[in-house]
Amino acid sequence: MTTQHSEMLPDDCSSCIRLFEALTSLDGPITTKDLGALVGLGERATYLHLAHLVLHSRVMSDRRTPVPDATVGSPADTPLEKIQTPLDWVLTVVCRDRMCRRMLVLCATHADAAWAAQLGVAQIASALGVHRDTIRVHRRHLTEDRLIRIERVSVRYESGHVQREDDRYVLLSGLLVMAQVHPVPLAGRTANEDWALSVLACARWWAPPATPKGRETTRQAVRLLVQVLAEYGWPSDEVRRRIEITPYDDVHDHLSLLRSLLRDCTVPYVSTARDHVSGTPAGRVQCARCSSPFPMSSRAVPGQVCADSEACAERAGGVPAHVALRHHRSW
Repeated sequence: MTTQHSEMLPDDCSSCIRLFEALTSLDGPITTKDLGALVGLGERATYLHLAHLVLHSRVMSDRRTPVPDATVGSPADTPLEKIQTPLDWVLTVVCRDRMCRRMLVLCATHADAAWAAQLGVAQIASALGVHRDTIRVHRRHLTEDRLIRIERVSVRYESGHVQREDDRYVLLSGLLVMAQVHPVPLAGRTANEDWALSVLACARWWAPPATPKGRETTRQAVRLLVQVLAEYGWPSDEVRRRIEITPYDDVHDHLSLLRSLLRDCTVPYVSTARDHVSGTPAGRVQCARCSSPFPMSSRAVPGQVCADSEACAERAGGVPAHVALRHHRSW
């Protein structure tokens, strides 16, 4: 009697899938080193993934013969309307290996309303029971596979001291976004330049001197924004959120500041997992109670409510607390 093994293992990875498919197509004997080279793995990694397939009854103990009727593949497609949490999303993703999946599950478990987790390398290593260097390797794997985006977090105190905090790991969908041009007629020579100038105008600190050098600085800024918006597909709202800041000190090198604010935008934009599931592009976060948009310069996350609870309650159609209290005392 043949045992059926058609269910999907929760920790199957793309390497296991490639190995299993290679084994099913082999016509003769092959060494482990040559088998690994066939699917792009080293010899040690090939041994590890073969052991995983044997352990879960996908491959027989000879490590070459697939179990009859066994299958290894990507997780079944889950309808987006059934995905409610970051962990739901992670369970639909095929990772490069088991450690990448464990890291992704950890990030999803600690994710906030924006589907991003702020964790330190030492904290992740302690939670997973591995060395910090191992975490750095698999963190790079997840970044290369477009499953996370790492954002640096720094806090500047009134004294001027800047302290580096734990990085934020934003869950990504792995899907590249095609750039959509929405030009606004201004003074650019092309529609993309008009678009870039309209975004640059949102940075109140952008005021290079009206000299030939200053005009050249603006031209370089426009070229940078055209590359970010039109070539790499970053949403306008996301770019505005990054550049609509209030610098602590006077700005002497405007172009350097702009480049530092957009340092993570010089690669093709990958939609976040939350935006892909919700079907809405990245944009201004709205209050969860009154739906008023937060300023682009704020660091508000989805699910956050306005700080002014009374005004927020009035906008939401509710009764402010002090009014309800006076009404109660009038009885």
